[in-house]
Amino acid sequence: MGRLILNNLLEIKDLHKSFSGVNAVDGVTFEVERGKITALIGPNGSGKTTVFNLISGILEADSGEINFETNAITDLPIHERARLGMSRMFQQSRLFLNLTIKDNLLLALDGRNFNLFTRSKATAEQARRIQDILELFELTKKINVQVKALSFGQRRLIEIARAYLLPHKLILLDEPVAGVTPHLRDDITKFLIMLRERGETMLIIEHDMNFVFNLADKVIVMDAGVCIATGKPEDIRNDAKVKEAYLGE
Repeated sequence: MGRLILNNLLEIKDLHKSFSGVNAVDGVTFEVERGKITALIGPNGSGKTTVFNLISGILEADSGEINFETNAITDLPIHERARLGMSRMFQQSRLFLNLTIKDNLLLALDGRNFNLFTRSKATAEQARRIQDILELFELTKKINVQVKALSFGQRRLIEIARAYLLPHKLILLDEPVAGVTPHLRDDITKFLIMLRERGETMLIIEHDMNFVFNLADKVIVMDAGVCIATGKPEDIRNDAKVKEAYLGE
């Protein structure tokens, strides 16, 4: 097993996963560079979310390697991958709608000691961290608003904030702007650029091509379980195979 290249935080090597004989992921290989935004795109059914589930440990790979920093994590359970520094935002919202923004963040920080009935108070350190995150994402005015009162786009922003709040080295974002209004899509783009400027490493699945091409440092394109192109956004935009498989040209 080779060592992880210094500039790469994550390396996927010849990854395979099939379901009932159908190859959902068929020999996928790519790298995620430290301090960069890498986007994974492709048509529905191309295998993107399956790759995310293999990286985070929700699914077990049939074969191949997943290396994170100096760790071979292919066979590690979810909680150990999270402990190493993987934080994920899912495609479907996983917020508690009857809790406030503050309580949702507190629950993410210390779910073991959070009581849904007594609304456990944050420690001084937790309160400081939550306040810093709320200020960073410009959410302080809504700190005590129940999530159910927020728009879908605002909820997505909170989920990004929650993924950032957790101890991490890599943030996995599954369709962060799907169904989000243009105004909030611009806000999310701004915040993700800000996080990159802070040195964060992100791997993103997204269908909004304008969002991807304006944000990502590198784009990986999947189709039918395989990677068909990898490169800078401007190269991917003009790639003939990508146009045929995904952009419909």
